[in-house]
Amino acid sequence: MKKLSLLSCVLILMLLAVACAPKQNNANTGTTDNAGTTSEASKDPVAASKESADKVVLELWKHTGTEAENAFYDKMIDSFNKSQDKIEIKATTLPSKTYADQVRAAALTKGLPHLLDIDFTEMPYMAYQGFLNPLDNYLTPELKKDILPSVLSEGTYDGKQYFLGQFESGLSFWANKSYLEKAGVRIPASVKDAWSKEEFEDALAKLQKLPEVEYALDVSVARGEGWWVYSYLPWVKGFGGDFENRETHMAEGVLNSEATVSSFKYLQDLINKGYVNKVQTTRDDFHGSKISALMLVGHWMGPAHEESLGDDAILIPFPDFGNGVYTTGGSWGWTMTSQAKEDGVEQAAWEAIEYFMSGENVKGISEANGAIPSLISVLDGIDQYKPGGKYYLYREQLEFGHAWPRPITPAFSTFQKSIGAATMNIILGADVKKELDEAVKNIDQTIKDAGYFK
Repeated sequence: MKKLSLLSCVLILMLLAVACAPKQNNANTGTTDNAGTTSEASKDPVAASKESADKVVLELWKHTGTEAENAFYDKMIDSFNKSQDKIEIKATTLPSKTYADQVRAAALTKGLPHLLDIDFTEMPYMAYQGFLNPLDNYLTPELKKDILPSVLSEGTYDGKQYFLGQFESGLSFWANKSYLEKAGVRIPASVKDAWSKEEFEDALAKLQKLPEVEYALDVSVARGEGWWVYSYLPWVKGFGGDFENRETHMAEGVLNSEATVSSFKYLQDLINKGYVNKVQTTRDDFHGSKISALMLVGHWMGPAHEESLGDDAILIPFPDFGNGVYTTGGSWGWTMTSQAKEDGVEQAAWEAIEYFMSGENVKGISEANGAIPSLISVLDGIDQYKPGGKYYLYREQLEFGHAWPRPITPAFSTFQKSIGAATMNIILGADVKKELDEAVKNIDQTIKDAGYFK
């Protein structure tokens, strides 16, 4: 047998690669695969952008959200396409469970779309690797001024704005008003009159004595490891601690600092006093069985709480543990990828993002998913977010400097996993300093191994 020439070998390998590549949806039919992915995108973004002499075609990827979210985004994208005749968005919806992995894989093979919907915690990794295009040259002063400061902060990496969210999350305590009144507990209406640490402890003691109450405080233990990097950060910050050094992005000396250790020992103390169920397996102790008077959870539980408790479901701020009152936030939002720059469609991509960030669309998606609108002008037009409104606390926290973001780092997933594992062990009685030291070791070693921040 004759030896194959080098050129023949290369051609065979190319054909094999094409044959073995996963099948993609037909761009002209918009077919749906078994994972529920609808695609109208061209396989080749360069070809897509040149598909029409009169139109720039933008590829967009988004994750599967709720039914209401999906319906709104489909409507929003269709509305953009019909609003003008120069740009056309072709959207692909990918399964949430594998979305981050698919995005990273596409980034490594230069297969990203022009517009990308991602969780803000994924943004730092994508920006660090050079997969995203900064928005600073496009973001107008007027729009920037209108966006909640927390959203701008969460969308900034290494001094550049890479991400804009149409909505924000809200985190505080939900409280059963009738229980508080029956126990004779003062009800704080805003951050300005939040409980002190001593008042908080007094409130828990009084609430625990009510015959209806088994656990005065539900901290959502049943939500597991992934919950704590989000939910317990305001407590830690209130004690004067944090999860990372915000300049070096390392955990040593901060996550295991005296202040952070004290905040986690405080959680153990509340458990030891019987206020918290450390082996909780259900998520409805507050609004279902009603055996808890206070619940640590986000805005997404509002509808369930109000349906069950009516006007008794109220929001109250976190206590001031000695260093101020804090919350945290975070949402999914929109980014422009480096592919947009490579294909020369940055301006078109920005016009799409700017359209998504219009007041109408920000209000629309917030109505669909119940999250907090990211635009101050939209909040101004909704009664429940005006001073005295039921959800004004969320706005007050996010707009006026009480929001402290989770670590904005390419190593976020390691922070989440390590802090989550440590917290679950601490809840069950493990030594706090030992657990946090171990978390620090895992986080900082991961950062060093990955070569971040050299």
